[in-house]
Amino acid sequence: MKFFIKVFILAIVISGTLIMLPKATSNFSPVEPSLEEVEPEPVKTLSQQLYELQGRGAGTTYERQAAEILAAYFEEIGLNPWPEYPSYLQEFNIGTVTSFKEEGRTRFRTAGPPRYQSQNVIGYLPGQDPEGKWIIFGAHYDGQGEVNGTIYPSANDNLSGIMALTALAKSLAAEPRLNYTLCFVAFGAEEPGLLGAQHLVANLPVPVEKIQAVINLDTIGKTCDTLLIYTTEHNPLASALSPVFHRYGFQVSVILAAGTSDHYPFSLQGIPAVTIATENWLEGNHTPQDTLEDVDRIQVGRIAGALKQSLYYLVR
Repeated sequence: MKFFIKVFILAIVISGTLIMLPKATSNFSPVEPSLEEVEPEPVKTLSQQLYELQGRGAGTTYERQAAEILAAYFEEIGLNPWPEYPSYLQEFNIGTVTSFKEEGRTRFRTAGPPRYQSQNVIGYLPGQDPEGKWIIFGAHYDGQGEVNGTIYPSANDNLSGIMALTALAKSLAAEPRLNYTLCFVAFGAEEPGLLGAQHLVANLPVPVEKIQAVINLDTIGKTCDTLLIYTTEHNPLASALSPVFHRYGFQVSVILAAGTSDHYPFSLQGIPAVTIATENWLEGNHTPQDTLEDVDRIQVGRIAGALKQSLYYLVR
């Protein structure tokens, strides 16, 4: 009986205490959900971020945004900027970009005074030998942009090359340094006439004779068993790359041609230079149908892996 009396008295005390507590007011912040209750936003890949920039037309704000994204990525993975370009951006001016048709294909050129700005994005891994040779890997990041009100997404041409370039750079940045200096360039304003490559060639950080090779990647994302190596002459670089690509399951055809892509201005200076593309690169090229869904990411990774393997032959 005494036990029930004590329980009754305790209940009265607790009830009285609750009555005396102040009422909640609107000054209190609402309860935040726990971390487990928050649905995290998916992290966009580098390629997706670039893909959303309206085709990244040369000289546009979208191309500039793409350059800044790439510069931040270069810094994140541990590439050094050139001392002359601490922001990773090598800027240059271009004229107004216009489109025209040539043999049924949309092409681009510039006209008028250079009122617009483009930029190369440049990072490098210094070699152990400061007086040693350089190897430059490149890919253009500008695309076709907007043509007559229609966005040309420019995924295979040339986010595919940028995907391989950045994957290669990230992998090599985590490796012990080689004697050679490795330079990685995302070229701007390729579409209207290889303008970024021309600007870099006119402003090289080292003498021409120090550059052992330039390997450019352009339109490598269409599923294909055959790779094309574009060059202006038969050179040891194409000969060194071919057997490595064979070991990665590709057939290789060497094409001697002028122009084509960003390796060409280097070739004109006597630098061994090539561009890698797939044999079917013209499928959907310079059309609104060049979408990211059609880029074979596994193939892009294989090409990046082959290029990493090729270094062991190039730096001998």
